[in-house]
Amino acid sequence: MEIQNVLEKALETGEVITVIYHGGSQPGTRRKITPVELYKNSIRARCYASNEVKKFLLDKLGLCDDDNITEYKIGAGFEPIPFKSIEQAAFHVKEKLEHLGWHPSISKDQICLFSHFKNGNVRKKRRLIIIF
Repeated sequence: MEIQNVLEKALETGEVITVIYHGGSQPGTRRKITPVELYKNSIRARCYASNEVKKFLLDKLGLCDDDNITEYKIGAGFEPIPFKSIEQAAFHVKEKLEHLGWHPSISKDQICLFSHFKNGNVRKKRRLIIIF
Protein backbone atom coordinates (compact mmCIF):
# COMPACT_ATOMS: atom_id res chain seq x y z
CA MET A 1 0.00 0.00 0.00
CA GLU A 2 3.00 2.31 0.44
CA ILE A 3 3.46 2.67 -3.35
CA GLN A 4 -0.22 3.66 -3.66
CA ASN A 5 0.23 6.48 -1.11
CA VAL A 6 3.41 7.76 -2.77
CA LEU A 7 1.72 7.75 -6.19
CA GLU A 8 -1.32 9.62 -4.86
CA LYS A 9 0.91 12.25 -3.25
CA ALA A 10 3.03 12.62 -6.41
CA LEU A 11 -0.16 12.95 -8.46
CA GLU A 12 -1.22 15.92 -6.30
CA THR A 13 2.19 17.62 -6.16
CA GLY A 14 3.60 16.76 -9.60
CA GLU A 15 6.65 15.26 -7.91
CA VAL A 16 9.08 13.09 -9.89
CA ILE A 17 9.49 9.70 -8.22
CA THR A 18 11.90 6.86 -8.87
CA VAL A 19 10.30 3.45 -9.29
CA ILE A 20 11.27 -0.02 -10.35
CA TYR A 21 8.98 -1.58 -12.95
CA HIS A 22 8.79 -5.36 -13.24
CA GLY A 23 7.08 -5.29 -16.63
CA GLY A 24 7.50 -3.88 -20.10
CA SER A 25 10.45 -4.46 -22.41
CA GLN A 26 13.05 -4.09 -19.63
CA PRO A 27 11.59 -5.62 -16.46
CA GLY A 28 13.33 -4.77 -13.20
CA THR A 29 14.75 -1.44 -14.37
CA ARG A 30 14.65 1.89 -12.58
CA ARG A 31 12.56 4.73 -14.03
CA LYS A 32 11.80 8.32 -13.09
CA ILE A 33 8.10 9.06 -13.52
CA THR A 34 5.49 11.69 -12.72
CA PRO A 35 1.95 10.35 -12.27
CA VAL A 36 -0.73 11.79 -14.55
CA GLU A 37 -3.78 9.63 -13.75
CA LEU A 38 -4.29 6.92 -11.16
CA TYR A 39 -6.70 4.03 -11.79
CA LYS A 40 -7.68 1.00 -9.73
CA ASN A 41 -4.99 -1.34 -11.17
CA SER A 42 -2.75 0.98 -13.18
CA ILE A 43 -1.29 4.44 -13.49
CA ARG A 44 -0.58 6.70 -16.44
CA ALA A 45 2.68 8.52 -15.85
CA ARG A 46 5.30 10.49 -17.76
CA CYS A 47 8.40 8.32 -18.12
CA TYR A 48 11.39 10.67 -18.30
CA ALA A 49 13.64 8.16 -20.10
CA SER A 50 11.30 8.08 -23.11
CA ASN A 51 9.55 11.41 -22.44
CA GLU A 52 6.23 9.67 -23.08
CA VAL A 53 3.12 9.14 -20.99
CA LYS A 54 2.87 5.40 -20.43
CA LYS A 55 0.60 3.00 -18.58
CA PHE A 56 2.14 1.07 -15.67
CA LEU A 57 0.41 -1.79 -13.87
CA LEU A 58 0.40 -1.19 -10.10
CA ASP A 59 1.14 -4.82 -9.21
CA LYS A 60 4.41 -4.58 -11.21
CA LEU A 61 5.48 -1.24 -9.74
CA GLY A 62 7.62 -0.62 -6.67
CA LEU A 63 9.54 2.21 -5.07
CA CYS A 64 13.25 2.33 -5.82
CA ASP A 65 15.95 4.03 -3.78
CA ASP A 66 18.82 1.82 -4.96
CA ASP A 67 21.14 3.53 -7.46
CA ASN A 68 22.70 0.15 -8.33
CA ILE A 69 19.58 -0.97 -10.21
CA THR A 70 19.93 -0.58 -13.98
CA GLU A 71 18.18 2.47 -15.41
CA TYR A 72 15.61 2.02 -18.20
CA LYS A 73 17.11 2.94 -21.58
CA ILE A 74 15.23 3.50 -24.83
CA GLY A 75 15.89 0.69 -27.29
CA ALA A 76 17.76 -1.53 -24.84
CA GLY A 77 16.66 -5.14 -24.94
CA PHE A 78 15.73 -5.01 -28.61
CA GLU A 79 17.95 -6.70 -31.13
CA PRO A 80 17.65 -5.47 -34.70
CA ILE A 81 16.66 -8.26 -37.05
CA PRO A 82 18.78 -8.16 -40.20
CA PHE A 83 16.79 -8.56 -43.39
CA LYS A 84 18.17 -8.64 -46.91
CA SER A 85 15.11 -7.00 -48.46
CA ILE A 86 11.95 -5.11 -47.63
CA GLU A 87 9.98 -8.10 -48.89
CA GLN A 88 11.75 -10.38 -46.41
CA ALA A 89 11.06 -7.97 -43.53
CA ALA A 90 7.39 -7.70 -44.51
CA PHE A 91 6.93 -11.47 -44.53
CA HIS A 92 8.44 -11.52 -41.04
CA VAL A 93 5.56 -9.36 -39.71
CA LYS A 94 2.81 -10.62 -42.05
CA GLU A 95 1.34 -13.05 -39.51
CA LYS A 96 1.27 -10.36 -36.81
CA LEU A 97 -0.49 -7.93 -39.15
CA GLU A 98 -3.09 -10.59 -40.01
CA HIS A 99 -3.58 -11.31 -36.30
CA LEU A 100 -4.30 -7.59 -35.81
CA GLY A 101 -7.05 -7.81 -38.43
CA TRP A 102 -5.22 -6.47 -41.49
CA HIS A 103 -4.86 -8.05 -44.89
CA PRO A 104 -1.28 -7.24 -45.99
CA SER A 105 -0.35 -7.12 -49.67
CA ILE A 106 3.42 -7.36 -50.03
CA SER A 107 5.48 -6.52 -53.10
CA LYS A 108 9.14 -5.83 -53.77
CA ASP A 109 9.01 -2.17 -52.71
CA GLN A 110 5.79 -1.64 -50.76
CA ILE A 111 3.42 -3.03 -48.19
CA CYS A 112 -0.28 -2.21 -48.46
CA LEU A 113 -2.67 -2.87 -45.59
CA PHE A 114 -6.34 -3.52 -46.29
CA SER A 115 -9.11 -3.82 -43.73
CA HIS A 116 -12.06 -6.22 -43.86
CA PHE A 117 -15.79 -5.78 -44.13
CA LYS A 118 -17.93 -7.15 -41.27
CA ASN A 119 -18.58 -10.27 -43.37
CA GLY A 120 -14.81 -10.94 -43.57
CA ASN A 121 -14.26 -9.93 -47.19
CA VAL A 122 -11.21 -7.78 -47.88
CA ARG A 123 -11.87 -4.16 -48.80
CA LYS A 124 -10.50 -3.06 -52.18
CA LYS A 125 -9.44 0.38 -50.92
CA ARG A 126 -6.17 0.23 -49.02
CA ARG A 127 -5.94 1.86 -45.59
CA LEU A 128 -2.20 2.23 -45.39
CA ILE A 129 0.66 1.99 -47.82
CA ILE A 130 4.31 1.84 -46.89
CA ILE A 131 6.64 2.51 -49.80
CA PHE A 132 10.37 1.88 -49.71
